Amino acid sequence: MEKSVVGKLEWTLTIPTVYVFLVRFVKAVEADKKMENMVYFLAELDLMQYAMIMFFPSMLVASAAHAARCILSKTPLWGCESQL
Repeated sequence: MEKSVVGKLEWTLTIPTVYVFLVRFVKAVEADKKMENMVYFLAELDLMQYAMIMFFPSMLVASAAHAARCILSKTPLWGCESQL
């Protein structure tokens, strides 16, 4: 039923990926280029590990963002703007 309604409306549904959450996070926290690159790098490392498939993309981005803030000595480690 839902599939036929979506088809009639000519909509396409997709699953949000890690990239979607990365872009949203970087925009929300107004990250500098160094922070942005570190978050992307750490998220990419997550994606190379098969064991990470069990986690939601939003959780992978949150962990990459927290790790990046720790590595780059940013304070606070998890600010209000990080809560998407």
